[in-house]
Amino acid sequence: MDGRRDMAGIRRTGWTRTVRSAAAALTASALLTACVTAQNTGGESATPSGRSEANAQRAQTPVRPTGPLNVALLVPLSGPQADTGQTLVTAARTAVTDAGPQGIHLTVHDTHGTPEGARAAADAALAGKADLVLGPLFSVAAQAVKPVLARAGVPALSFSNNRAVAGEGLYLLGHLPGQQTAALLDYAAAQGHGRVVVASPDTSYARMVAQATREHLARGTRGQLVDSRLFPADLDYDSQVDLVKELASMDPTAVVIPTAGIGLVGLSALFEYYDATPPKVRLLGTDLWEWPGAFAEGSLQGGWYVSTSTPPAWTEQQTGARVSGSGPMGTADAMDADGHDSAETDDGAATGSDTGGNGEDAAPAATAPEPEPESEPEAIRLFAGPGKLERLAMDAVALAQGWAKARYQVGAGSDPITRFLTDPAGFRGYTGLFRLTASGLNERGLHVLEITEDGPDMLRPAPVSFGMRGAPTRLVGPDVVARLPWLAAEYEALEPLDPMTGPTASSTAPATAPPSASPGPVAAPAPVSGTDTGCRWRGRVQVCGPTS
Repeated sequence: MDGRRDMAGIRRTGWTRTVRSAAAALTASALLTACVTAQNTGGESATPSGRSEANAQRAQTPVRPTGPLNVALLVPLSGPQADTGQTLVTAARTAVTDAGPQGIHLTVHDTHGTPEGARAAADAALAGKADLVLGPLFSVAAQAVKPVLARAGVPALSFSNNRAVAGEGLYLLGHLPGQQTAALLDYAAAQGHGRVVVASPDTSYARMVAQATREHLARGTRGQLVDSRLFPADLDYDSQVDLVKELASMDPTAVVIPTAGIGLVGLSALFEYYDATPPKVRLLGTDLWEWPGAFAEGSLQGGWYVSTSTPPAWTEQQTGARVSGSGPMGTADAMDADGHDSAETDDGAATGSDTGGNGEDAAPAATAPEPEPESEPEAIRLFAGPGKLERLAMDAVALAQGWAKARYQVGAGSDPITRFLTDPAGFRGYTGLFRLTASGLNERGLHVLEITEDGPDMLRPAPVSFGMRGAPTRLVGPDVVARLPWLAAEYEALEPLDPMTGPTASSTAPATAPPSASPGPVAAPAPVSGTDTGCRWRGRVQVCGPTS
C-alpha cells in the first residue's frame, strides 16, 4: 500500500519523552552465519534451502543473553511522510521503560519513504546487530525489507495492514480489515441482520472488505451476500443514486460500506432516502468510520462498526472515574476523513478539553457585566490517549521488551523469538488484546460499537482472552499503567467482565493472501486473478452475485 491508504490516520501530538538506551549489543552466532552466507553469494539472495538451514540454526542455537536486546525502528523521517515517522519515533520512545541489561537498545533508521531507502535502513539495522526490527510503516517498504531480513533470520513487526506482505518472519501489527469484517458480520447476523449487500467506491481497502465479506459468508450459514457493488470514485451522482436504489430494493438487512469521509456520508444518505434504515437495516463499517464526521451525520445514526478503541464515556461508566481527555497522553485524537488507511495530519481532530468556569461565584456587580460567550459544547471523544498508529508503535516496543526479559528466564535462551511472538494465548498491550499467528497475521479483540449523536455506544465489549488458550501476557507493567490514567481506566473497565470465548474461530484470517493491488481509488477494473471470484463488471461497476 502507499502512504495514503496503508495505515491509521493520525495527528501529530505534542507529547514527548526522551529515552536513554544502553549501548551494549547482543550478537547471535547463527545471525553471523546468515550474514556470511549472504556475503559469500556476492549479495545475491540465498537459496530457500540455505536460508531455511541458517534460520533453523539460529532458532536452535542456545543464546546466553549478555545485554539489552538490539531493536531497530524503521520509519520515514524524510519525504512526505516524515511527520508520521517522527510521531512513531516519539511513541516508541515513550514506551521504552527498560533500557538496562534486560531491556532493549532502540535505534532509529530513516527509510526515506521509499523501497530503496527501506532496504538501506534494513542493511544498516543488520550492520548494527539488530535482533528485532520494528516497521516499516507501509507495505511497499515492508515488501522491500522482507527478503533482506529473512536472509539474516531477523523478524520484523510491521505497522502495515496489508496481509499480502505477511510471512517469512514479517508480522503485521496493523488492524486487518478482513478480521474486522468477519467479527462485524457475525455480530450482525446474531442480531438478525444476515442479508448483506456491499457498496463502496472502489479502493484496494474496499476490495479487501468485499472479498472478506464474500469469503466469510460463503464459509458458513450465518448470513448471505445478496450483492456487492464497487464503483469508481468519479462515478456521477445519478449513477450512484440508481445503484443504491437497486441495492435497497433487494431487501437487505445489513449494508457494508467500507469507506469514510464524503463517500460514506453520501452513500448513507442515499440508503436513508430509500428507507434502508434502522432497526430493519443496519449500516456496517470497520474502524474507518472512527472519525468525528460520522457522528455528526444523521443518516449514520444507528450504524454499527468495530474498533479496538474503547469509548471514554463507556470507560467512565464502568469505572466511575473521569478519564483525562487533555494533556500529552490524554488527547482524544480522532481519525481523519480517510479513516485508518490515511497517514495525513488531522488538524481538526476533537479533543476532550474542558472550557473551564464562567465566574458564577464572583460577587454581583452594580452594573451588569458583559455577557461572556457561551461555552462550546464538549467535542465528542472517540477514544482517550494516543491514536491507533501511535499505540501500534508502543505495542511493538512492549513486545520487544517482553522478549528481552523472557530470554533471561531459565531455559528461555534457547526459545526462538518467533515462539514468543506467536504465543497462542496472545498479549494485552496498549491496543488491548491481540496475538500474532505463524503466518504473520494478527487477531485482535474488537469492540462492536454503535454510532450515536453523543458518540460511540458500546454494544459488545472486546473479549479479555482467547478462550482456553490461557491468560494473555501483560506487556505493560502495573507501574506504567498507573502513570497513564487513560490506560488504567481501560484496563479496569474491561477486567471485571467475564472472559468471553475470544475472537471467534471464524474471525481467524485464512492463510491465503488477498489481492495486493495498490491502495487508493481506481478507475478501471482490477486485473483478473487466477481464480473466478464470481464478480463481473457491468459498465463501470463491479457486481458480485449472491453466495447462495
